[in-house]
This record gives sequence, C-alpha cells and structure tokens, in this order.
Amino acid sequence: TFSEDIDSHLIHFLNELQSCVSFLHKSFKKGQPCGDVLIAILQGKYGSQVKRPTVFSRLQAISRLVEAIGMSKKENTKMTKSCHHCNKSDSSDAFQASLMKCARCKITFYCSKECQRADWKLHKGTCMPAGTKPQMKHVENMETVVKIFARKFYILVMIKMVEACKGTDLKKKDVLVELDYTANKDGFVPALQEPPIFTVVPTQDYINSSRTNWFGRRIDPQSHKQYVAAIRNTHHKMTSRNLLLLVNFNGTIACWKMDVQGMYTDELFEAFQIAIIDKDLGPLKRIMNPQYFEFVQAWLMCSYGIGALDGGS
Repeated sequence: TFSEDIDSHLIHFLNELQSCVSFLHKSFKKGQPCGDVLIAILQGKYGSQVKRPTVFSRLQAISRLVEAIGMSKKENTKMTKSCHHCNKSDSSDAFQASLMKCARCKITFYCSKECQRADWKLHKGTCMPAGTKPQMKHVENMETVVKIFARKFYILVMIKMVEACKGTDLKKKDVLVELDYTANKDGFVPALQEPPIFTVVPTQDYINSSRTNWFGRRIDPQSHKQYVAAIRNTHHKMTSRNLLLLVNFNGTIACWKMDVQGMYTDELFEAFQIAIIDKDLGPLKRIMNPQYFEFVQAWLMCSYGIGALDGGS
C-alpha cells in the first residue's frame, strides 16, 4: 500500500542516516534545528503521536546514538591503538604516533617492521584493501560508539559474561560480546534499547561454525569464512585487559579486542564472579575505588540480593 511504501522509504532513509555518525553529532544534537525537532517528536510536543511505531523506534535509536556520540566528545574518548602482533600498548602521544599502519587495510597497527612481518601469516587472511576516507571514518565512528557502550553498560556486560561462564571452564577471554546496531524488521536497534539487548557467546561457537545465525541472520558462506578468520585471529591476540566484541553496524561486521581503560581485566572479571557466584564482595571492594564500588554493590544487591555481606562490609 501507499502507506507501507512511505514507511519503507522512511526506514531506509533512517538506516542510512544512522551510518552518518559525524553528521548526526553536528546536526542532531540539542540546540540544532534537527536535534530540537527530534527531541520534540520523541517527547510528544506539538501534538505528536506515535502513528508509525517502527519509524518512531528508529528515531529513538538515532537520539540515543547522538547521545552516545556526544558523551564520547565530552569525555574526549580516544581509541588507544596497540601493536597487532606483540600487543604492546601505550596511551602516550609519542607511542601512538610511532605506530606503523598496514599499507593495505590501514586499520591494523604495528610497533616495528619485525612485528608486521611476523604477523603477516595470520593477518593476510583478513587483510582487506582500505576503503574511501568516508568508509574509514565510518569504522572509526563504530569503534567510538562501541567503546562508549562498553563503559556505559560496564556492570551489565560483566554480569552477562559471568552468567555465560557460570558452570563451565570458560574464562573472560573465551567469550565474545555480540552487539547489533542494525535495525530489525520492527525498526528496533538492539544495542540502542534501554536497557540494551546484546548477547554473550562462547567464542568457539563462532570459530567452529556451530553458530550459524549471527545477529539473528544467516551470513553468506564467503563472508562467514572471512569473519571466522578475523575472530580467530583477534581471539589469538587477546590479553588479560581486553574485551572481545563482534559488532554489526548497519551491515558492516567487525571484530575487536578493546582495552577500555583497564575496566575489563581478568582480575576484575574474577572479582565479579566471586561476588555473583560466591556472594563475596571482598575482592571487588579491594580492587575498585570506594565510590564506584558502592554503585556496583547497589546494582548487585538489586539484581542478586547481595547485601551487607561479610565480604563487602
């Protein structure tokens, strides 16, 4: 019908708009004409009514994405790059500037020519020619949005990882966080819901191909082979500080190991396990700063009934 055609075109437009992260930040933040209109629609001003729920949900997703981008700009969030082979990392400007970029893909970095040569056997299976400057900017924007997610929903991610490992021999490095920033058929963007919808899955389920539906969709065989190689290579490079993520951002799928300011260390993960499974808050209290520990303690008390225990007192 005519109405359905309009909805279809609107959804396509909003999907494309969500990919333009820099434009969204400039034009849709509060105080800008487009941003103020978006806020007014979502708040129901001017008699606005939800006549097209699918379109409305996409507008909500765009609003939350703009909020996340704004948070990253405000906090001056930077991606700290590391050597893809030896994992050497240093947030100093001198080290970041010294890293050499793969001339082909332009998104993989090395601290020396020796590391680049040593890594090529693994890297060549996933190294793809770099795209245009807008495409490269798109990848950088993806990384920024995902890092903000990992910080904003830190406790929820830790809890889901603990639950995924419970009753198994799995460690933090053995599970992967699957984030979907692509709208489903109802217009909802899972990773931008409140609370967000995401999945924690054993990494081996991807590597051994037992997981055939990624993000609720089937991946074509050629792309599947490439993505599995990327996951295997990235998993092989994991350190005790890294969080492993598989992200779908409007059809662009990427696998990252992120060091989110030391928030996802093995030590912190094991402290969360002890708190949730053994109901002992002691290790968390010893590691975390007192103010943030109180916040985590309140969250765990609401979620698991962990209250004034000996370990957390």
